[in-house]
Amino acid sequence: MDVISIGYANTLEAKVLEDVFPKAHWVMENPDSDRNPPEFDFVGNAGQAGKAIREYVERVKTYAGDSNHAPPIPCWERDFLKTYGVGERLQKLGLHPKISIA
Repeated sequence: MDVISIGYANTLEAKVLEDVFPKAHWVMENPDSDRNPPEFDFVGNAGQAGKAIREYVERVKTYAGDSNHAPPIPCWERDFLKTYGVGERLQKLGLHPKISIA
């Protein structure tokens, strides 16, 4: 089984993941996704992922210095894109990547 796990540390990161991945992939919404996550179409959703990460960058700029939001983890954008890219490559190889968000 090709399982990718991705996490988040603050509301800005969670927003990106909510915009890209349906709730079926979220352990809090679907506890079974921790052990048996559903497949995800990384290639088909690449446009949405790109849009969500661009919006994340804009939000980070907006919320910089706002004490009501936890500061973004350095390099989270890069890590997200790297992780998403792994899913795309697995899918292009004919595999069926699954993702779990905790």
